[in-house]
Amino acid sequence: MNPNKLINAISYLSVLVAPVLIPLIIWILAKDADVTQNAKKAFWLQIPPFLFIAILLIFIGVIGLTTNDARVTGLTTLILFVVLGVISVGLYIYNIVLGIKSLMSN
Repeated sequence: MNPNKLINAISYLSVLVAPVLIPLIIWILAKDADVTQNAKKAFWLQIPPFLFIAILLIFIGVIGLTTNDARVTGLTTLILFVVLGVISVGLYIYNIVLGIKSLMSN
């Protein structure tokens, strides 16, 4: 097996173990252009869920402070959580698919 294929797959499948960290390390340390490109792609695919959490927390805080209504804040939180959760799960699955494709490619 080509070691580059394995490293590319590890970049994507790291979403199961240490998202963001492993692709970043591989991106920094890799010498091969193909490995660097895949690690960079995996890194940027794994960043949005972390950003979504930060945005969600800030938005909930702002809504909570400005409305002083628990129902509005709760409903807004639920809607945002569902939308951002669906996007995050989609990216999670997409990373796994790309990792498997990396292993199965010629």
